[in-house]
Amino acid sequence: MTVGTVDEKWRVTIPKEVRARGNISVRSPVDIKWSRKQMVVVFLRKKRSAKRADTLNWLLRHPAKVDPEKLKRIDLGRIKNEMWFA
Repeated sequence: MTVGTVDEKWRVTIPKEVRARGNISVRSPVDIKWSRKQMVVVFLRKKRSAKRADTLNWLLRHPAKVDPEKLKRIDLGRIKNEMWFA
């Protein structure tokens, strides 16, 4: 069993063996969930398909074309799903 630690600022240290096996880097995005009595950390990876630009990238590249009324209706969950997957 590989053991990590929690410091005084509630940060969790991931052991080197686990980071190497999972190809985890600094600032890797994670999704944290509770499953019964366990905390499950899922490391998110960037989608490999780059044919279709995701919504957030389009918004950042074309700020003058964004209608403020449309911004109110943006589905942030959809943007997250377009950018990352578990």
